Amino acid sequence: MNCHNEEGIILRPVDFRERDRILTFLTPEQGKISGIVHGARSLKSQNRAATESLVLARFEYVERRRTAMVKIEHCEALDLFPAIRKDYSRFLYASYFAELLLLTEIPSTEAPLYFNWLASILKTLQREPADLFRKAHWEWDFLCLLGVQPQLDCCQVSGQPLPPDFLPSEQVFYQLDARLGGIRSPGHTEPNPDAAWLSIGTLIGLRRLAAGENQWQPTKLNLHELHKAFLIYLRFHLGREPKSHGLIPVR
Repeated sequence: MNCHNEEGIILRPVDFRERDRILTFLTPEQGKISGIVHGARSLKSQNRAATESLVLARFEYVERRRTAMVKIEHCEALDLFPAIRKDYSRFLYASYFAELLLLTEIPSTEAPLYFNWLASILKTLQREPADLFRKAHWEWDFLCLLGVQPQLDCCQVSGQPLPPDFLPSEQVFYQLDARLGGIRSPGHTEPNPDAAWLSIGTLIGLRRLAAGENQWQPTKLNLHELHKAFLIYLRFHLGREPKSHGLIPVR
């Protein structure tokens, strides 16, 4: 049996039998791993605090024959992220991004990228509250990790380039189409469950966000449109809608 000693972030704990717990955790070396911790729910267990969701822990585990589930011999909490646990809004945001990873196939070669992405989010949420603007940045980064970030330089139907500068006062709407992987310009939009409507101001902001600019000051309308657009885009590419998305407060 192969023995491992690695750091990981717990994405999902599931109670099993009377005293055990099954953990799905993400490591930078092996990617996502599922394993059982015997006696984790016992009041006397030294592993109890380290088997909660959204905990950075060090795992000692062994692979088992005939099953992909490992046996976790010991796990030690390295960071409980207490500020996230005390703030319901922060916890909802963190849970949402953990669920995105649960819905994603992660090759071991790309595991460090996904691990660092989630670790950075948790560290940020530990320091300060979350909001829809920061969420949009993290969702864009996630789409880049998946390699499915939308093309924003031209209309995906006509092939015509989008203008480098827009007039925010124009009363026309574009669509972010997940099937096409980019933008439908006015005159090429259609009723489509896999496409989200974007006002000009939101499309301007999305292009700035994609370029890494942080000086955009979005309106509530911009943030609400991006909130819905990213959900539709992620749902298409992940094959399922993340349940936790509906719990995120939209103000």
